Amino acid sequence: MSKKNTNKNTEEGLRKRKETFDKFVNQDEIIARIADKTGLKKMDIKEMLRAFKEVVVDVLREDKILFLKNVLTIRPTIVKGRNRYMPESRKVVYIQEHKGVKIVPSEKLAVRAYGDDGLKRLLQPEEARELEKISELIKASGRTPEEWKRMLKRNGTV
Repeated sequence: MSKKNTNKNTEEGLRKRKETFDKFVNQDEIIARIADKTGLKKMDIKEMLRAFKEVVVDVLREDKILFLKNVLTIRPTIVKGRNRYMPESRKVVYIQEHKGVKIVPSEKLAVRAYGDDGLKRLLQPEEARELEKISELIKASGRTPEEWKRMLKRNGTV
């Protein structure tokens, strides 16, 4: 009995993997981009990134939250214990409760990166649907978003 041909070994699988890796910006490219924008030496930027990584680890070990305004928030979390299926061994294994890390981009970063759809990308599906309904109601009212903002400010809602 032969093994099933896995997707990652086919031409299509290799193409998809290459497309995925082309979307990544690695550390060397980040260093080069920062050097272009700031005029600093690449070695100085590399050292700064190494120090930043150490600071992130230290903050998480202290069970504190790292907050970079208008960029992101990194916080320690507790991942509850659960059963997981391991396809290699075809067994269900219990993974004990352990610490994890949650990284959340700021709303302003998402809006700057993706425009009006940025906030929708951050929201859960049900929240995004609610936001869509509100947007449709605003459009149907015939008022501009600026008029709504002024009206809500006058009423003390915002």
